[in-house]
Amino acid sequence: MYKLLIADDEKSTRSALCQYYPWNEVGFEVVGQVDNGQQVLQFVKSNSVDVILCDIKMPVMDGVSVAEALYKQKSNTKIVFISAYRDFSYVQNALKYGVRNYILKPTKYNEITEVFLALKTELDSEKANLQDSGYTSDEYGQVIEAAIKYMNANLAVASLENTAANAGLASAYFSRYFKECTGKNFSDFLTAMRMDKAEKLLMANMKVGEIASKVGYNSPKAFSRAFSSYFGYSPSDCRKGAGKSNEKQ
Repeated sequence: MYKLLIADDEKSTRSALCQYYPWNEVGFEVVGQVDNGQQVLQFVKSNSVDVILCDIKMPVMDGVSVAEALYKQKSNTKIVFISAYRDFSYVQNALKYGVRNYILKPTKYNEITEVFLALKTELDSEKANLQDSGYTSDEYGQVIEAAIKYMNANLAVASLENTAANAGLASAYFSRYFKECTGKNFSDFLTAMRMDKAEKLLMANMKVGEIASKVGYNSPKAFSRAFSSYFGYSPSDCRKGAGKSNEKQ
């Protein structure tokens, strides 16, 4: 069964979709329900989700913003929009961010079935390609270990594309398996590695510009912004804290 998250701020719609549509008959199980886009991103960050059935108009963060965020993260999670609005601009944005389909409310049984059977075929194909790669389960674990070593040795230039290529896998398949093995999206894992390395280099009193280059940022400003967002304090504050700690020892 593939894992489905349903996001809609209308409780009645969520309940109807979860309780009355036979998802198991088309190969899916509902693993969660949320009522806004921010909750979608939080859920996906800590849970494995294959497909999101997502309303467009939601509080806090709308469906298009969710699609954009996942697109930028290079997430392999599929998205299907559901909406009462027929505005074509929504459809254009949906296509731009890789949304697979657009279902209008009130939903029709046959339309849901058609859309999700097509998605199941797509997911089955991806799974078959993973299995045909020639790796066993143990070997996949070794592949991910080797990928992490590659990332660590190449923080200045590491990306999903070149790490997947180094592993001999297509980016989409590698991304999905990386999350299954590590519990984190590739981009989140890489950012954590970069920030960990940067913190150590700051404590060693390396210049910010040199650190930025070593951990993959094209300018000290971009690095400082990313560092502050990740840790909640600036590189200079980090260095001051490290200096105080050293004085106490």
